[in-house]
Amino acid sequence: MVGLTFTADGKQLLCGCADGEVMAADATSGAVLWKTNPGGRNVRAIATSPDGKMLAVATEHVMWMLETGHGRMSRVMKLDTKSFGLAFSPEGKTMVTAGKDGKIYLWDNQTGKLLRPMDGAACNAVAFCPMAPPPLADAPKGQSIAVAEDKGLRVFDLENGKEKFHKPVKEPLRTVAYHPSGKSLATAGDDRYDCHP
Repeated sequence: MVGLTFTADGKQLLCGCADGEVMAADATSGAVLWKTNPGGRNVRAIATSPDGKMLAVATEHVMWMLETGHGRMSRVMKLDTKSFGLAFSPEGKTMVTAGKDGKIYLWDNQTGKLLRPMDGAACNAVAFCPMAPPPLADAPKGQSIAVAEDKGLRVFDLENGKEKFHKPVKEPLRTVAYHPSGKSLATAGDDRYDCHP
């Protein structure tokens, strides 16, 4: 397994595997609800929409949008790079992907169209700040995204694309998450985790 996430209601656990298989299990009983392999291999990241209805699955150069209820394909989006980071914005209208090419890509979740690329960092994982904003296409003030990379933690302002925070690390960071308040971050590497106020 390379990715795990719950639906918003906590009823389903969704899993992505390196061989390309994606599955949903009942979070209480563990019973498999559906399995699918839309094509390709090397699932890199998965994320559920805030309403729990969609699952985004990033592979080598493709992102699949699956309906969480039954695993049916809703949309396929072409990616310019291998995406290791994938996240939905808090209101679910925007997605972000990021990979090793040093770019962060903002997508319209309704249409599947690229809103804009941003200069960023070579990414292992991404997270949106959970503060409830207006649609990201309008570039609201204060909206930010955190990027975990091999050399550190970076936080970018989505209004102007500029780096707001950078903390170098000695060992690669593998994942990043915001506290629900949006006031702090947690990161984890291979054998340690840290909190960043």
